[in-house]
Amino acid sequence: MSYDYEQARHRNMAMSRPYISTQYMILLNNKMRNEEIAGRKLAILASYDYQGEFVGSPVYYDSREEIVRAINSGEADYTYMDAYVAQYFYNRSEFENLYVAPQMLQENRTCIGVSKPASPELLNIINKVIITMPEKELQSIIYSNTIYRSDITLLEMVRRHPLQAVAVAAAVLLVVIGVLSWGVVTREKLNRKISLELKKHQELYGLVNDYFFEYDLKKELFTVSGKKEGEKHENNVVYRLFPERMADEPDNGKYREILRRIMHSGRDGVEEIQLPGINRELHWMRIAMKNIYDHKGAPVCVIGRISDINEEKQERDRLKNQAERDSLTHVYNAKTSVRLIQERLDQLADGGTGALILVDIDKFKTINDTYGHMEGDHILCEVAGILQDSFREGDIVGRPGGDEFIIYMERIRDTRTLGDKCERLLQRISEIRMPDKKSLTISLGAVLARPQNDYDSLYIKADKALYRAKKEGRNTYFIA
Repeated sequence: MSYDYEQARHRNMAMSRPYISTQYMILLNNKMRNEEIAGRKLAILASYDYQGEFVGSPVYYDSREEIVRAINSGEADYTYMDAYVAQYFYNRSEFENLYVAPQMLQENRTCIGVSKPASPELLNIINKVIITMPEKELQSIIYSNTIYRSDITLLEMVRRHPLQAVAVAAAVLLVVIGVLSWGVVTREKLNRKISLELKKHQELYGLVNDYFFEYDLKKELFTVSGKKEGEKHENNVVYRLFPERMADEPDNGKYREILRRIMHSGRDGVEEIQLPGINRELHWMRIAMKNIYDHKGAPVCVIGRISDINEEKQERDRLKNQAERDSLTHVYNAKTSVRLIQERLDQLADGGTGALILVDIDKFKTINDTYGHMEGDHILCEVAGILQDSFREGDIVGRPGGDEFIIYMERIRDTRTLGDKCERLLQRISEIRMPDKKSLTISLGAVLARPQNDYDSLYIKADKALYRAKKEGRNTYFIA
């Protein structure tokens, strides 16, 4: 609405701050271009609130478009409109008899009106938008709403310009004939060029140790481009990651489903998984993939690269294992032992149990002093070997330092089972003979682990139990 207090009061409206100011224009019939407007028919809106005198004779209409149609047809002679509205109608080709001229009246300021009782929050929001809106954005909105874009049909163009239409049709026909002729002449040349490009790509694929793949999500077809062993190159083929001769093997379906789940995940990025190759052996593969979408935004296929990283993975595992192991005994080092045991303790479900055992070689300092450190290192390695051999694969055997070892056992239900394990361990260690043919002995401190236990509290209990075993004469165990 116009930024006019009298009009707002009359309509019972609250006004925002003005967001645009435009000049009023006179929109009149072409025949009125050089005529006086005094006494002529002035087309105005029936809802117009002005109560003063008019230069012309007012004729009332319900909408601005009715006003413009009346002026264009000569039913009315002129009207006043702000520049943007006048421009909108003036640009429409159906109004051929309009003329726009500036006038000297005051500018029209436009705001947004809100019916009373008006919400202060709403008015505040509107005013903030008006204040903060960049001038370029406002100009863009005005432009898009004042430039009328009419849809002109081909039939309408032919009706208005028959001779030009015939000329255009003839020109188009000549162009089509020319394009077809050019296509016939150059088709073979283009085919040769495409064939050369494909050959270059195939040779390029053959230079790298990778497979380039495309996975059709709808057909679930896995197409791979790469170089087969023993061949110079190959075209696109359906690469059988799972050969037919493996179809009846139980693991085949598992790996096929893993690959299918990755392809349908919708994620872009890199995955590292184990897959069986043509030779049936499992290989670590790195899959770098990118989803391709159609014009509707739906995923249609996945493209990417598959790299054999088996050697890289083995080297990585070797370095990881080297960093986690004690360099002398090859059991877990102190830092890794603490981390792995705490992880197992965190995983204990309600009712689950485990056990922590500390092992200390009796009088190890005397062994070093009597037989030398080389013999001491040999005994440490023998003890570590027996410990690794005496416990399950899932149990943790580590060396915190010196002549002390630590063991964490899973699924130990009671102290009786734990005691039997300690007894057998004492017996096996006694089979180690020192240079003087005497048996090696150890002392053990053990404690059961339950949910909510942490490493530090269990270690303190096991250490006290170990001290108790040593105090009672060594070569024995004590369970806290």
